[in-house]
Amino acid sequence: MSFTIRRYRQFPVQCLVTYNSGPFQDRGTVWNPSCSDWRITGDLPTRPIETLSFIVTLPDERRMQAS
Repeated sequence: MSFTIRRYRQFPVQCLVTYNSGPFQDRGTVWNPSCSDWRITGDLPTRPIETLSFIVTLPDERRMQAS
């Protein structure tokens, strides 16, 4: 894995996420998001160029959806 400097500030949070890759769905964790990228860990394999849709559950239990 290569090292990259992020252009935007990271937010030191971990949130639950439900994400979809094509017809498949999995649950995982979002780590330290920034304005330009998010790190999501889970068991569903994805490719770096793949577009995901996801629902993030924020620490205060509100949900945010993106595609």
